Amino acid sequence: MASTGKPRPKKTEQLGFKVDQALYLEVEEAAQEEHRKRNEFARLIFEWGFAEFKKAGSFDALIGRKTTIKK
Repeated sequence: MASTGKPRPKKTEQLGFKVDQALYLEVEEAAQEEHRKRNEFARLIFEWGFAEFKKAGSFDALIGRKTTIKK
């Protein structure tokens, strides 16, 4: 089969979670200010936040909280 030279679209999966109505409205407003669809805006924020989490290595490190290990 000959290649068309067009890149294949990335395979995506759906991820859903609930948020407070106030946060939902804030995200909606921010998306409008950025001239993006709400789902696209939320996906970009999520991807950025998850990349930061991976760099930090843990949620506690991400937010700068020192954890104590209880024995």
